[in-house]
Amino acid sequence: MDSLIILQHSPVYTLGRRGDVHNFLFSQNRETEGLLKRGGGAAQSAENPANMGIGRAGGSDFHHIYHSIIHANPDYSESSDASLLFHPSNSALLLRVDRGGDVTFHGPGQVTCYPILDLSGPGYKKDLHWYLASVEDVVIETLGEFGLRGERDPRGTGVWVGGRKIAQVGIGCSGWVTKHGFAVNVKKSCMPYFGEIVPCGIDEKEGGVVCLEDVIGEELDIATVDEAIRRSFTKVFGVEMQT
Repeated sequence: MDSLIILQHSPVYTLGRRGDVHNFLFSQNRETEGLLKRGGGAAQSAENPANMGIGRAGGSDFHHIYHSIIHANPDYSESSDASLLFHPSNSALLLRVDRGGDVTFHGPGQVTCYPILDLSGPGYKKDLHWYLASVEDVVIETLGEFGLRGERDPRGTGVWVGGRKIAQVGIGCSGWVTKHGFAVNVKKSCMPYFGEIVPCGIDEKEGGVVCLEDVIGEELDIATVDEAIRRSFTKVFGVEMQT
């Protein structure tokens, strides 16, 4: 069954396959590289998910887990996708993950989305370039609902507004089933965490990152953005949500 997981993480920094540990700014005065290790993956659990079905006419079912909060479990199980590194000073968990890209942050104040799609199924394409562009289109469509023009940028994947990155995209795929996904910076409360890293390898001199609340100049509710993402996702991928 295809799935879309939309959630807010507890604070976590992730390092992609091509990530540079020196983009963790808090590593400059710590023995960071000695602490990095590969090994058991961090087991995670979702608290009190509410479920919503989505389907494509004549196609496969689609499942949406609404507003789950993901917490790292202190008991680590074996996994190839994520391995525990260490805890920085702000208590955010730090993980190495099996996705493209560099260093990023996920946490409260962001909407993080994990599409799990079988690209060999009806209505999709077995083409990762198409899939990546479609994910970015979901974000661009979402920003349009708030009167913003989202743009791609040659510096990397994701979506920018006014030269600053507002959404991070990092995908993975195994057997044409997608994993990982994208995150939209919504609330000002998530921004201080980015000060501990060079997000996606892009520093402030190159524009840095921004959140929706800063761009539109007013407070936003996470649920409002969640709903806009769901509408945009159904439009871009041609699926239907079912309660």
